[in-house]
Amino acid sequence: MNIKDDSGKSHVIIDQTKACVIQEMFERYSTGTYSLGDLVKFAKDRCLTNNFFKSGVERPLAKNAIALMLKNPFYYGEMYIKKYKKSYPHKYETIISKALYDECQIVTQARSMANNRAQAIQSSKKEFVFRSLIKCAVTGRTVSSDRKEAKKNKNTYLITWNPEDISKKIYIPENDILEEVAKVFKAIAIPEHILEEITKRLQQSHEAENEYHTHAIAKLRKDEDLIQGKINRLLDLYLEKGISEDMHGKKNKALEQELIKNRVEREMHEGADEDFKKTLITAFQLANRASELFEGSKILEKRELINFVFSNLSLKGRKLEYTLRKPFDMLVEMSESEAWLPRKDSNLRQSD
Repeated sequence: MNIKDDSGKSHVIIDQTKACVIQEMFERYSTGTYSLGDLVKFAKDRCLTNNFFKSGVERPLAKNAIALMLKNPFYYGEMYIKKYKKSYPHKYETIISKALYDECQIVTQARSMANNRAQAIQSSKKEFVFRSLIKCAVTGRTVSSDRKEAKKNKNTYLITWNPEDISKKIYIPENDILEEVAKVFKAIAIPEHILEEITKRLQQSHEAENEYHTHAIAKLRKDEDLIQGKINRLLDLYLEKGISEDMHGKKNKALEQELIKNRVEREMHEGADEDFKKTLITAFQLANRASELFEGSKILEKRELINFVFSNLSLKGRKLEYTLRKPFDMLVEMSESEAWLPRKDSNLRQSD
């Protein structure tokens, strides 16, 4: 929100009622599971509106407004000056981290490739489980979905390219791939007699991860204090007329840029630690109910579960290839072997 102080100087402050919703929009989009159409519905459900019209009347956010928000660097700490066609660090409070912003830009770029922008970014009248989640291992293009609604054929198909002739397309029944995915969710179930060992290993992994990020955060906080001390001393020197206004401006700008860079890096470590803990907790919640949750969920819920457990889903012809996110690779391996025997390629599996 733009406000003015008693002297008439403008400031920008966080709208606390909307900031958490905007942050969640960035987080959802960064997963690659949500389209702009999905975010329109999300914003509407949470009463997030746009009041930048001449009439001053608040209206629901449209897809183009959300697309501009996702590209706006102001949310993480930079202001784009159109006159100079360049971004500069600003001094206001931020809503998201630079790392989260970058993840969203990667999602947008990936969806714009291979002439697939319209399908990947815009919401579709037909909802598909694997929309934008699978790529062709041969061409790198996003695998699309199509539903045949003829009387004798009401199946949904995934459309990919023939490894032997990429000019030809292959139509694979969606149910075939869903069965492969369901097998993985069934494999996440853990026998009770080895659950204690998994808990121990996961806890050790969590402690190691937490120790690394805690150490890094502590160092970055110390560096922030040192930089802030330099900024304060520089101001004192200027007020005492020890340096010129021009010299103060140049040195102060350099220190503020260094401070912002430091804060962004610290937020990355804080966010990574939090993401790891969330994954750990959710992994336990999924451990013995993954298959049940997947089978009984609706399309959007299935998409969220798939995106949470799988990484780099691809089709090489009719063969599904994927990587499991940590710690699900370990959970599946443990359930299959019932022993702690990690392999170097334990997180890379292919369907039979």
